[in-house]
Amino acid sequence: MPSVLAISYTLPPHLYPQSIQIGRLLGALKARCKLCVVTADERGGPLDATLMPRLFDGMEDVLRIPRFENRYLSAAKERLLPVIFLRPDLHQGWMRQAEAAILRHYQGRRFDCVATFSYPASTNLLGLSLQGRLGVRWIAHNSDPWADNPVVREGAWSRRNNRRLEAEAFGAADALVFTSAETVALYRDRYPHRAPVMHALNHAFDPADFPHVDRAARPSGQPVTLRYLGSFYGPRTPAPLFAALRLLTEDERSRLRIEIVGGGRRVPALREAFGVSACVSLRPGVGYTESLRLMVESDILLVIDAPSTQPSVFFPSKLADYIGAGRPLLGISPPGTTQRILTGLGQPCADTTETEAIAALLRRIAAAGGADWAAPAPAQTLPYRIDHTVAAFAEILGLSAPAREADAE
Repeated sequence: MPSVLAISYTLPPHLYPQSIQIGRLLGALKARCKLCVVTADERGGPLDATLMPRLFDGMEDVLRIPRFENRYLSAAKERLLPVIFLRPDLHQGWMRQAEAAILRHYQGRRFDCVATFSYPASTNLLGLSLQGRLGVRWIAHNSDPWADNPVVREGAWSRRNNRRLEAEAFGAADALVFTSAETVALYRDRYPHRAPVMHALNHAFDPADFPHVDRAARPSGQPVTLRYLGSFYGPRTPAPLFAALRLLTEDERSRLRIEIVGGGRRVPALREAFGVSACVSLRPGVGYTESLRLMVESDILLVIDAPSTQPSVFFPSKLADYIGAGRPLLGISPPGTTQRILTGLGQPCADTTETEAIAALLRRIAAAGGADWAAPAPAQTLPYRIDHTVAAFAEILGLSAPAREADAE
């Protein structure tokens, strides 16, 4: 069987978006190769013991490299000493530790390829170095853009440095994998000579993760539950939703129950400022398994992206689970990846700036009780299932078939 070394800074039980998506991908990949995984044993990060508890079963080896995460020290480094520490990010020190540990731990071991998963961007520099040190193919998977990332605030020096490092690393990778067609288009424009090695690979859901819920008919007169799960951070905000709710009549708002699970510290004050507290309920964040149950029990799931003056290239990892939940979706997102995906699934999506359009969609839900709102058909969701995604990734890695098929031959 082919032997693959996979490096992802964050994996379960750490509760980060990348942990979920890359963990799911590696969990499906382990049946197709001898898989060795390197990850950070991060101290201080959020943990969820329910998140893929058997992920590492059946893997050939798991190498955990400790890193203590002090958010106050990290913030000081990022703000006061960027020239030293942002080359290209605050994880560069762990990457150096990881390289030394890999070379020591796997001394004499032959791999068919190395796959790295970014964020953080410095993972690409680790992959570039290992490509030369181990003499293997290197596949660089990037969930977000690296240089000129629109959601990362950086000074002119850091921007120039990241552009240089990106060009060096992406110019050497044997394959470049991105999570949206829009990101691939961005990088094909930037590095046209590298276009043949660029691939789009969707985030994915696993149907087996979702609980079975017997959905009884909603009693007459009960509000329609529209649920958003996750935190608002950076430029992402519920303000477009709240602004649209304010345009509705009191009767229309009474027919809707907006539930935000997680949200963040800014949301309560924003809810008060828009005067929509009567129909917007706030709940604390929950574990991953519970979040899937809440998705399945929702009447409609809300997708809210950050405003953008440019077409968005981001595929929110949570959107993959929303699709897998089998519920109707309502998107509030600028043109780009999310709008394309939702439109392709037959689900409405309005720009974050289109307050009247968002209000019109909410009025439609209030008037019909959500009865005219259909979830995506199962056939439409196939491109976002993990079996589809892992098959495409295995082909990029050069793995021709699952282990059981290869053994049968």
